[in-house]
Amino acid sequence: MIAFVTVVAGLLEAHVGLPAAILLRPDLEACPSRFGLAARLAVSPGVEVRLELPVDCRLTRGEEPRPGQAGVLSETRLYCCDAAILGRRLRVAGLAEAGVPALVRFEAADGAWSAEALLDVRADEWQVPEAPGSAPEPTELGSGAFLPALAVGARHLLAGADHVLYVAGVLLLPLTWRRRATTLSAFTLAHTVSLALVAFRVVAPPSAWVELGIALSLVALAYQALEPGVRFPELTAAAFGLLHGFGFAGGLTSVSPSSSTLLGFTLGLEVAQLGVLLVGVAALAVVGAVWRERLRAPLAYALGAVAAAWCLERGAHLGL
Repeated sequence: MIAFVTVVAGLLEAHVGLPAAILLRPDLEACPSRFGLAARLAVSPGVEVRLELPVDCRLTRGEEPRPGQAGVLSETRLYCCDAAILGRRLRVAGLAEAGVPALVRFEAADGAWSAEALLDVRADEWQVPEAPGSAPEPTELGSGAFLPALAVGARHLLAGADHVLYVAGVLLLPLTWRRRATTLSAFTLAHTVSLALVAFRVVAPPSAWVELGIALSLVALAYQALEPGVRFPELTAAAFGLLHGFGFAGGLTSVSPSSSTLLGFTLGLEVAQLGVLLVGVAALAVVGAVWRERLRAPLAYALGAVAAAWCLERGAHLGL
């Protein structure tokens, strides 16, 4: 039984489908006589993508990938180009093999403006916009990333088994439908807040501990489902939502996204979460009230067993 649970937990991968993130900034010190460009690339482990710049851009310095938030690997490379990158095209290769999109963001040296695009296998090239006229306020270009970001957010939740299991697990709680709705609302509001805090680099919690906390939240949820009465489910759901939001942020922490992109990503999460909820509600309606009660304990034990296996695995990575 233990071996079976361990295999299931391993197959239920969490946080797959995170976009690769590439942040581009001019670097005057990289090559003073020409156009210097610093490129920071962040990807999930096992994902390999390549940034292809114009042929006159030559790599001058690189570094070994380092683990960062949510387990992503980040590295910075410096390039010297004969001409400025503005108005020119770049490409992110390997998206088809990696199976993930890429969020590319360019920031002006003085921070006065920025532009970004979400690339995928269908459109893996991007023309960096020309610098806008002198603007009194910082300007963000490229709001067209909203719809692609919405799709990425939805795929991210559906590919993250721990998040799906939490939403489904709330349906096991011995609550009225109204309390289930308020509990999920508290979870949603909390993970939206924490996602924004991490994405905009207000806080930077250690990713390994966040992953362990998410697994522990599922163990606690399974325990609540076995209790005859649950006190203050909204408060616990909000606390757990904060943890899950930190996990949602993932690779977005490497590129401070525009408000439009972050909104699309967040709404995509919510749409997918609502879809999971509706499927769960339909399943409970089909089995009926009697079978719901009969299945509550077995499903809660199964949820707790998978979550406990994740706790052991993630704790081992921390040396616990």
